[in-house]
Amino acid sequence: MGGNLAHVVVFRRDDCWQLMATVLEIHLPLFGKQPCPADEIWLRDSDIVVVPKRPIKVIDDAIELAFTRGLYGVIPFQYTIFQGISGVGVPTTK
Repeated sequence: MGGNLAHVVVFRRDDCWQLMATVLEIHLPLFGKQPCPADEIWLRDSDIVVVPKRPIKVIDDAIELAFTRGLYGVIPFQYTIFQGISGVGVPTTK
């Protein structure tokens, strides 16, 4: 699970169409460690719920971006190793 359940934000419009943001901490009630608060909110059709990433997920995404989709995703690893060794791995044309 990569979501930070301690900082969930619900955006909604009030009756005057002003945007309201409510920050919720749902980790403890979700896992039964604390009862649901009395001022709980019910989601509406037009609500937007934002669940930010946990810090470890941000780091994991950065590593994946750098090593999987970054330089190693553009240049094949085998080609760069053998390119300078006596022509092995270098494409030839006839």
